[in-house]
Amino acid sequence: MTKNEFTKVLKSKINHLPKSERRKILQYYYEMISERMEDGMTEAEAIDALGNIDELLSEYSPAPSEPRRGVRLRAWHIIMLIIGAPLWISLVAAMLCIMLAFYIIIWVLVICFYVVFAALAASGFALTMASFLSFFYGGAPYFFLLFGAGAFLSGLAIMWLIVCNLFAKAMAKVTGKSAKGIFRFFFKRR
Repeated sequence: MTKNEFTKVLKSKINHLPKSERRKILQYYYEMISERMEDGMTEAEAIDALGNIDELLSEYSPAPSEPRRGVRLRAWHIIMLIIGAPLWISLVAAMLCIMLAFYIIIWVLVICFYVVFAALAASGFALTMASFLSFFYGGAPYFFLLFGAGAFLSGLAIMWLIVCNLFAKAMAKVTGKSAKGIFRFFFKRR
């Protein structure tokens, strides 16, 4: 038997144990085989020296004969759930409203950032267009003043767009991670 075959058989025998316990057992026997191989034994000899897998695992809790079923609620549990329903339903509804408000606030901030960008870009464009009209009606000083202000606002709009994109990406990560965390909190794998 090879180390991989031994590991597969061992995994199938300890599948009923918790994941952390399985990891410890597999690591223990894997290291034990590796140490014996370092001492000069072949892979097959090292595995044979361990003995029968069933005897090795006799110290661990036996496999359950029947899969566990869900928790059975007693009558008083059900009565308490019904009596407490006005309280816990309202608390759950309030929590959902707070989470929804959190998401709305975050995305309204992102929209506000883009509205500021649109205002800067529109102002820059309008001042640049107005500068050409002022050249004919107000002279060169107004042209340069309006054109400079328009160019400045257009440049500021471009830099603000970069900030908006970074902020939107960061908020997408925050809302995604918080949604995953909330989902894991309510729907844990057992």
